[in-house]
Amino acid sequence: MKILVLGSGAAAVCGEEQRWLLLNASPQTAGHPLIEAAAAQGRIAGLVMLDARLEHLHSLAVLRHGRTMALYATPSVFEELTARLPTSEFDDCGHGLRWHPLPVAGDVRSAEFHVDGAASLRCVAVDDGGWAAPYSPHRQEAVVGDSIAVLVEDLGDGQRLLFAPGNGNGALPWMADADCLLVNASACPREAAQPGAGERCTVLVHLDDGDPRLEEGMEIEL
Repeated sequence: MKILVLGSGAAAVCGEEQRWLLLNASPQTAGHPLIEAAAAQGRIAGLVMLDARLEHLHSLAVLRHGRTMALYATPSVFEELTARLPTSEFDDCGHGLRWHPLPVAGDVRSAEFHVDGAASLRCVAVDDGGWAAPYSPHRQEAVVGDSIAVLVEDLGDGQRLLFAPGNGNGALPWMADADCLLVNASACPREAAQPGAGERCTVLVHLDDGDPRLEEGMEIEL
């Protein structure tokens, strides 16, 4: 499994099919040479929206290249996105974006899903514990599914990535079995951020300048 970090709020993973699955779409996403080339060649397997921030939608027109884009989102995130974009953009008729629901809502805190064209990857959407995007109607009181983390497992070698850029702590129980962590420093305890003898790679995103962990040389700030 290949992993690209695309700014502090987005990442991309690629399995043996050589198709990229995007985890959010930051302004840097479409401009990355590997992603730009993959989009032009139709090798974008889909986009997982981890929250409803509009900034992640700005790259979609460029990434699509006139093709249908598979969009994976929770009901909460989908409702907010469709309130901001024309409904026709989310049709199932071969145009625009095709929605694949991630059933993380209510009492359901996690859901496994697979992506068409990326059968070598197993994904799990995990509610990150009560955070909603700016301008969300749930900003003051988030609901389950407003923000998620994503666990991606390579079914070939068993390696696991956990991408959790939000500031909730719902993904903490999922960190123990991950080989690579891309996580928000505010939600990541120090003991979880320490790689052990080469067994784990940890990248902290949204790391404050005054965080004492910077002095220990353990983390990378993006």
